[in-house]
Amino acid sequence: MYLCLEDSWSRVQSRISDITRDVPQNVFFAVASRSISDGLTEQIESFVTEHPDTVLVAIDTFQMIRKTTDDTSYSNDYQVISHLKELADRLQITIFLVHHLRKHGSPDPLNMVSGTTGIIGALDTTFILEKEDRRTADARLTCMGRDVLYREMNIRFSNATSTWNLLSDSGSPAAMRMHHSSTNHDLPVLGEPLSIAIPCGKIFSIQ
Repeated sequence: MYLCLEDSWSRVQSRISDITRDVPQNVFFAVASRSISDGLTEQIESFVTEHPDTVLVAIDTFQMIRKTTDDTSYSNDYQVISHLKELADRLQITIFLVHHLRKHGSPDPLNMVSGTTGIIGALDTTFILEKEDRRTADARLTCMGRDVLYREMNIRFSNATSTWNLLSDSGSPAAMRMHHSSTNHDLPVLGEPLSIAIPCGKIFSIQ
């Protein structure tokens, strides 16, 4: 399920047609949902019950489903993300959040995340997608988390296919396999080809 909450149906349909003409039957889209404080949890639970083969719920963007509150403290940010993580763990799915970066850059990618460090602190895995120059198609995708190696990938956006393609990767296949064999989790080994259909944004996943 992809909750594309900042898009219209026409934009969603246009993006899909750019990527593929053969959309799988088990992929669903929505352009509206409730907030975390107003029934989103129940909506996701109901969807997963109705579609028990669900493995991924993508929420674009996090700001659209946050609690309507003036509390922007570390504890509140941590509590909101922890709530989603508990839901993902209970339903045995991945919740994939898209969030914004700060407008100013930083040598540390984590410092670019909008909001307090409570957001990052509660996540299992963080992906940060950034462009140094908005006029180019090139960007850097930084990956870090509890069960993954730190990894930086240089990628390039294709307007023809609306996908990102891998140019270079700091994580060698050998390093990925070594990390995989040393964990107790059945984690996939990230291979060399990379093609992801996401807007140039700021990506988090809760597993």
